[in-house]
Amino acid sequence: MSDVSKPDTPKCPLDLSQYQVLVNNVSPVGSCPWALIQVYAGVKVHRSGWNAPKEHLRLDYESGTGSDKGNPYIEKSDKDGVWGTWQPTKEDLVACDWKLLTAEDNKPKPVDCMLSFTLELGAGKDMEGPAWGYLNEDVDGPAWGYLNAGETSHYKGPAFGTLTTVQNNVGIANISMFYFRDNGQMMFGVIPAQDNPLQARELFTKTLYVTVDNTTYNLGGNPSAGGIDAQLAAALPRHMAGNPSAGDIDNNFSDYFSNDTRKLGAILKETGKTKHFCLTWK
Repeated sequence: MSDVSKPDTPKCPLDLSQYQVLVNNVSPVGSCPWALIQVYAGVKVHRSGWNAPKEHLRLDYESGTGSDKGNPYIEKSDKDGVWGTWQPTKEDLVACDWKLLTAEDNKPKPVDCMLSFTLELGAGKDMEGPAWGYLNEDVDGPAWGYLNAGETSHYKGPAFGTLTTVQNNVGIANISMFYFRDNGQMMFGVIPAQDNPLQARELFTKTLYVTVDNTTYNLGGNPSAGGIDAQLAAALPRHMAGNPSAGDIDNNFSDYFSNDTRKLGAILKETGKTKHFCLTWK
């Protein structure tokens, strides 16, 4: 009995260079095949009933947004702007209402922002102060984003970045830090308004969402005071725990680790560029 030769499994590598020239008459405009061609070319698309610009498709890579390394895949953000691997529905595949994400869709909606600001991105090094009482280094590696050393007693490194146009309705007087560290950690601190210092502090018990360049990143939540254990915070003086009281308004801050912190960090590493940030808590 002779051996039966099995054909090799056909391979179809995704060569993105083949999709860099958009020819709209290859597939009907608005169809799912047409939409996928746009995504392969680096264009963002959405269906007409989606909550654009928050809800749309984009091409990403296993190594993270901002890098062209790793295997490519298609991501979809939900109606709240939270990203996940796209799992197309039957309706998605046969729909004819696919659209490009346009500049009109991308216009910011200030009403959705609890805190917004414009930031010229800088680069520097942060320094952990001795107030924590546990092991720390004088210089704790590179950081990207914004640090106003004059506004916080916790991080006394040289200031970097330029912050302007701060607007909010949540009792925040100023922003003391907003930067990414090379270990994947996102640092964020605010100075609460003197007339209602606890309002800003309560925000740090909720999940933080940061929108920039029309993409929303879920940084997660940190219910502990000042990013440290709640029991330890209760035993520390108020200024050390970042817990303000009347007449002692100090920095409120938190550190974040989530699947999206490195993706946001890739944006913050674009030193010298000016970005507009919209923050919400839920």
